Amino acid sequence: MIMPETHILITISALVIGTFLLYLLCHKYYRMLLTNCLQREEESRKMQLKLEEALQRSKEAEQLKTAFLSNINHEIRTPLNAIVGFSNLITEEDDPNTKKELSDIINSNCNQLLCLLEDILHLSKLQTGSMDLNPEWFDFSSYFDTVFSQLQTRLPQDKISFINKNPYSTYKVNLDKRELTRVITKIVMYAAKLTTQGFIEIGYEKEKDGVRIYVTDSGTGIQEEQLPRVFDWFYQDNHTISEEGLEMPLCKAIVEAQGGEVGVRSRLGSGSTYWIWLPSKVEQEVEVMN
Repeated sequence: MIMPETHILITISALVIGTFLLYLLCHKYYRMLLTNCLQREEESRKMQLKLEEALQRSKEAEQLKTAFLSNINHEIRTPLNAIVGFSNLITEEDDPNTKKELSDIINSNCNQLLCLLEDILHLSKLQTGSMDLNPEWFDFSSYFDTVFSQLQTRLPQDKISFINKNPYSTYKVNLDKRELTRVITKIVMYAAKLTTQGFIEIGYEKEKDGVRIYVTDSGTGIQEEQLPRVFDWFYQDNHTISEEGLEMPLCKAIVEAQGGEVGVRSRLGSGSTYWIWLPSKVEQEVEVMN
């Protein structure tokens, strides 16, 4: 027979053990709730950060779109206004020499407008991936001399010395000749905008299973902090006479579409060097110019 004292002791022990087990169970459940709450809070925080980043990207995209449309509007209106204005003047003019000057101005602005529209369409194809590249084998050395001669006629020979640095007599590459010509031409003409006098030098060399092409000028140069923005949309440096436009970002898009790289080195007041690198198969070893 169990004594009353023993019965009380067993009851108390059972209550203590039960209370302890209940405590452990509650503690475990509490930790599970706490962990779950913390996980949900962390997920909520990450989601909030993602939403804020998406909102920021959306705002930046909207700002870029607004700036793009605003600048495109300006770019189109400038030659268009000149065409309309001088067309009105030419109908009222009787002097043949004056008519010839007005006609030249109208033709120049027509060409500028057509080039701008072509650049916009070209850029649209690049961004949508619908532009077809057509690489072909050709002698880069001979091609480079031809491009140099074509560009030479477009620069003011009395103020700018145009220099050709062609190191090879033969250099067979596999590239899209049309797009390459477009890029070289745009970079040279961009450099010409910053160079009122002095020189512009173009050259190239074999580098890293490809070809590296550079354009160096003695123009006004670009501030160091502005260098990363040269290939941005409608970049304009206050220390240059360059026009806002699509030239450099279009060059970057064309080069990168072919797996290449672009860059610029410059110092304010000391000229600039723009370079591109394009990967290319090489048919044979290059022959160095004597």
